[in-house]
This record gives sequence, structure tokens and C-alpha cells, in this order.
Amino acid sequence: MSRISLFLRLNPINQKAKEELYEHLVTLSRVTQDTEPGVLRYSYATAYDPEDELIYMIEEYASQEAANDHMKTKEYSALVKWIGTGALGAGPAIQRMVPADPLINNFVRPQIALQQSNVALIYTEVIYHPGKAATVLEHWKAVAKVSEDQELGTLLWGAWKDPGQDDRVFIVHAYESLEYLFEEHVNSRAMKNFRALGDEYIKEMNVLKLKVEGGFLYKKFE
Repeated sequence: MSRISLFLRLNPINQKAKEELYEHLVTLSRVTQDTEPGVLRYSYATAYDPEDELIYMIEEYASQEAANDHMKTKEYSALVKWIGTGALGAGPAIQRMVPADPLINNFVRPQIALQQSNVALIYTEVIYHPGKAATVLEHWKAVAKVSEDQELGTLLWGAWKDPGQDDRVFIVHAYESLEYLFEEHVNSRAMKNFRALGDEYIKEMNVLKLKVEGGFLYKKFE
């Protein structure tokens, strides 16, 4: 059973549209958490950067069937109808993600559900030079292990890739605070080894620092 993971960018045309979008997302996140066991992650966030007015979403489904069931709900249909009114500057920008490597352990700590209002959610996009991804993934494997075993303030960590471009990887990670990210996580030996790779391996890297506004980043799934 293959999980479906998505990262979305939504661009409301004005403050009124943003407030209406929040209303839809509050309703959808409540319904998905309470009645859709196959929706494992459904969270929306804003950027710490005050000039970035986009709304960002992280979604994860246990299977394609779970995603299809979600899209059949009346709450989802209401959101689609609202988008059709032109309330977004453009259609949602949707990035589909698949696990970057089966040997990298993507993990989430259950306590993230209790700390979510203060969580710093980071979305890092890394584009490697052709043929370099395999080497860099070994470093991400080390980062994942250290993060899970030694960093209790690292609440979520996962490495994903673009299904259409193997040299494009996304790291979705969350911390108890931005301070923990910069004072603890980035100073680990594993992270220092990754940064030492430099431009020979990494063609481009973009980091989005996000504040979780609502929804959920963890759900127990059997």
C-alpha cells in the first residue's frame, strides 16, 4: 500500500479570501481527523516571512483509495466550488512526493499532536547535480537516524523525492521551536557533514520556515 504525500501552495487574492479559505480548512481538518482514518496528515501553515502571504498545506494519505474517499466528501466539494469562484490568484500549486529511499526512516513523534500550536515546520527542497543523489541520500540517512535517536525536540522528519525527477528531494521536518532547530539540530555532526558536501553535490537548496496554523501532523494508523 503506497502512501500519497502532497505539499500545496495556496494564494488567496485578498484578506477576505484568506479568511474564507481558513474556514474551509478548519472544517476539512476537523472532518478528516474525526471521520477519515486513511488521512494521516492534514495541516495548514503560514510562513514566518511576513512578506509571504501564501497558505501552505501538508497532506498525507494511507493509500490512493483514502485520497479518493477524501475527495468525495461534501466538505472537499465545497472547497473545490469555492476555488472555482476565483478566490485564489491561481489554482493550487501541488507537489506530489514519494519516499526518497526505503532505507531512510521517515518518523513522527506522537507528542507533536500536543505541541502543534508552537511547532516550527520546515520544508526544504534540494536539487542535486545529476548523478549525485545517491551519495547525498547516505547523509540524509545519517541525519534521520540522529534526529530520531538523539533529538527529542525533532518531532517529525521525512525525506521525499519528486516522482518525476530523482535529483529533486524534499525534506519535511518539524521542531518544538525555531530555537531548537538552529541551536540543536543544525549543529549535529550529521548536519555538519551534510553541509560540507557543498556546491559539488548540491545545485540548489530552498528552505521554507512555516508556522502551523491548524489541522494535524500526526494520526495513529494501524
